[in-house]
Amino acid sequence: MEELFNLGISEKTMDNMLDINPYLKQISKDEILNKIQLLKSINCSDREIFNVISSNPIYLNQTNDKL
Repeated sequence: MEELFNLGISEKTMDNMLDINPYLKQISKDEILNKIQLLKSINCSDREIFNVISSNPIYLNQTNDKL
């Protein structure tokens, strides 16, 4: 989950995200980086990536095909 903190997500926000999506604890570093890269590939800014992930932690559970 260090990758999420590297995006600027605070511990308080992370706690809220875990309330919504407890599965976050099981998501691998590669899966998180893959989802971040997917957002970058459609030209999302760092701020937009932060907003997508912090406001919708379920995004990290989805397969790329579903997205």
